[in-house]
Amino acid sequence: MFTTELILNGRLGVVTQDLHDIQRMHQRLMQPFDNVLSLGEGRQAYQLLWRRDPDRDDPHYPRLLVQAAAEPRWGKLPSGYLAQRPRVRNATIVRNVLRPGKPFRFTLIANPRHHVRVPGGTRHRAVRDRDDCRTWLQHHGETGGFRLPDPECLAITPQRPVTGTRHKNGDSMTVTLMPVRYDGHLIVTEPNLFWTTLTVGVGPGKAYGCGLMVITKP
Repeated sequence: MFTTELILNGRLGVVTQDLHDIQRMHQRLMQPFDNVLSLGEGRQAYQLLWRRDPDRDDPHYPRLLVQAAAEPRWGKLPSGYLAQRPRVRNATIVRNVLRPGKPFRFTLIANPRHHVRVPGGTRHRAVRDRDDCRTWLQHHGETGGFRLPDPECLAITPQRPVTGTRHKNGDSMTVTLMPVRYDGHLIVTEPNLFWTTLTVGVGPGKAYGCGLMVITKP
């Protein structure tokens, strides 16, 4: 697993366009993975996750965190797209320190949602209530190899909506996500499951800047 810190050149028009359209940014970040190691096509083939870093959100030099199963070829990005040389590191070593009972501090920007019944079927609806957001993450922890030792201390911060435009068969469709930021502590319960959580991501919207969990020492 490789993680990259990208500092973008926010003064470049194409960067501004990508930042304002999550579908464009998704497509842009897929370019460096074009048949790398012949893994195939599509985001899932490379386990690509990304997010805009809310803690260092300089409008002139926005920062993205990108994670993938293969080492990207960032030279495929347009000329001048990056303001600094990418910082790439092999993060597979993290797997070696995971064990039951191991605590970590984490941040996560996710797209929590649930199904609601409507005439003719079901629809997805964004989860915004803090208690529901907390329950949503606890459920993902139960199936994802971790638990929250003190759920009441979990910081939950709704983010501004993000949008993009998808084009398919000549039609256009607006995609809207309602991200939520989580900050808190977790404890590993099942190391293999938790490693899968880290590599695959949490919840829906992974192509659009959601699902990437970052862990650090508590």
